[in-house]
Amino acid sequence: MTKSLGVPLKIIKADYSDIFRDALLRSESPCSRCSERTMSILRRYARENGYKYIITGHEIPFGGRPYRLMKGGIVQIRLLSMMTEEERMRILKELPFELPELPGYTTNCLIIGVTAERFCKKYGYSPENRRLATLVRLGLMDRERAEERARCRGAPEWQKMLVYQQLGLNLDDE
Repeated sequence: MTKSLGVPLKIIKADYSDIFRDALLRSESPCSRCSERTMSILRRYARENGYKYIITGHEIPFGGRPYRLMKGGIVQIRLLSMMTEEERMRILKELPFELPELPGYTTNCLIIGVTAERFCKKYGYSPENRRLATLVRLGLMDRERAEERARCRGAPEWQKMLVYQQLGLNLDDE
C-alpha cells in the first residue's frame, strides 16, 4: 500500500493486549483507550523526529474541525473527518488493496467486533450508538444507514477464537 502511494512506512511496535483483554472481559469498547495510547506513541515519535503533523483516518472531527493542537505543538489532522461514509469508501475502494470483511465499524481492528458482540449481549444495544449519532448530527451519514449499522451483530467464530487465543483467554470466559 505505502509503495503504491509513494509514502515511507515506519512500523512502531506496541503492546495493546492489556487494553484489549480488559475491554473484552468488561464487555466494553477498547477504542478510546487504544486511540489514546496510539496518539501518545505517535505524538512522542513525531516530537522526537521533528514532525509537526500527524494525519489519521479518523472519521469524526474535533467539534466540527478536522484538526486539533496536541501537546508539544503537534497538530493532529483527521483527514477523512469531513467526508461522508460514501466518500470515504469510494476513496478506500480506489486504493490498491482489498478491504477485509470485519464486523464492527473498522477495516483494521480484529477486536472491536468481538467486544461489540459482548457489549450488545450485556446492554442490549450497540456500543457504536454515540459515534453513529455524531456522524448523523454532522451530516456525514444518513439516519437509515446509521440505524442499520447500530444493530447488534455477532462476530464470526474464527475471529472470536483468534482474539481469545491471542489474549490468552478461553471462550469459556464469555
